[in-house]
Amino acid sequence: KVWVIVLRVGMLGNIGLTKTAVSIVATYEAITAMAAGALIGVLLLPLLHADQTSIEGTSVYWVAPIALMPIGLVGLNRFVNRISRWKNGPNAPQLPRVKLHMVLLGLATSMIGWLMLGLSLWMCVNGLHQGDDWPLTGERFLHLVSINALAYVIGFLAVMMPAGGGIREIAL
Repeated sequence: KVWVIVLRVGMLGNIGLTKTAVSIVATYEAITAMAAGALIGVLLLPLLHADQTSIEGTSVYWVAPIALMPIGLVGLNRFVNRISRWKNGPNAPQLPRVKLHMVLLGLATSMIGWLMLGLSLWMCVNGLHQGDDWPLTGERFLHLVSINALAYVIGFLAVMMPAGGGIREIAL
């Protein structure tokens, strides 16, 4: 989780951007992708069957606030810039600003990515399914998108497990 950001800073830190700017962008990208997964997973969650909406009796609606994280971080970014100007004077260099419309665009495009990952999951399951084809219905597609997105987000949040290993598979 952290290594993705560290690797991006290492690889992109020499393209004319400051390492701070690359760090902020990489952090926002990771958080926005997970927030979009949480948002689409929670929005589609009511469509799942009752036995699919919990993990050992624990509701997964607690991932819903993650969808608001990028929007909250836009405010935090502005707050940190104001504190920096107050502390270092009005001519102090500002941290790169993250604009709300870009975060919302990132959420929308990431949600499209989650839809594609649901389709990819169907292709894998259909390829491994023995016997007749496993047709892609609208309901099945939405189930796969929701389950896949929530499993990834839960795995991402399992900070005690490297890369969410095991947690994601249990959620699936």
